[in-house]
Order: sequence, then structure tokens, then C-alpha cells
Amino acid sequence: MQTQRAATFGIILIAFSLFIGCGGKKDTDPKKDASTHKNSTVAVPDNIAEKFPRDVPLLPDAKILISHPLAEKGLMLSYETEKGGEQTYRYYKSGLLDNGWNIESDIEAAGVRMLKARKGDRTTSVSLGIHQGKTKVTLHITEKG
Repeated sequence: MQTQRAATFGIILIAFSLFIGCGGKKDTDPKKDASTHKNSTVAVPDNIAEKFPRDVPLLPDAKILISHPLAEKGLMLSYETEKGGEQTYRYYKSGLLDNGWNIESDIEAAGVRMLKARKGDRTTSVSLGIHQGKTKVTLHITEKG
């Protein structure tokens, strides 16, 4: 039952992110006043740069679609990549584990893959799916406290 709810939530989340990311208004211009994420050439937009944890992987070819702070201790980042879905999934799973995250759930339903990981008081969810031949990735990072 809980797995079914998580899968449904994941599908809704990725569908929302895909549709917003495919023509919705961007919150920022990632080329303007952006800092670079560690080990990446991706410019993380200013509105989340300070909050974006260096221990959450970010694909080097990420094209940022949406970035948005979520309350005081959270953020959402949505991007697309030319990498395939399976390659992107493996990148996130191994990248999170390599950075000390504990994978709590790994769900695949209706062509959407969702990982949820925890590290201390922080949680990260990674949703990915294919849309118009590109892999769309949405990251939600939150911290209790």
C-alpha cells in the first residue's frame, strides 16, 4: 500500500515537472550570476546555489529547466540531459551511495524512476523519466530542523 502511494506520488511529481519544464517559465536565467556545482560544468542558479548540497550529484550536461527554493531548508531543481534513462539512474544511485546517502526507496512505475535517499536530517528524491527523447530529472532536497 505504501509502495503504491509512493509510486503514485512519484508519477504525479515527474508528470508535473515534465510539463512545467517543457515550456513553463524559468525561475532564473542559469547563465546569469550562477555558481558552478562541484565536479560539474553546470551553472547552478543563484536562487538555490547556496543551498545546493555538494554531495548530491549533478550531471555535467544538465540543462536547467526550473530551480526553486522550497521553504527555508529545501530546494527543487529540474533539468534535462542527453544521457539515457538507465545511465542517468545508475549515475544517481551510485553517486548518492558514494557520497554517503542511504537509499530508502527505489521505485519504477509507468516509465518513471524514483529514488529516495537520506543522509542525517536531509532527504533527497530523484525522479526521472523520458520526454521527447531526453531524460528529465527532478531533484527535491529537504532538511529537517
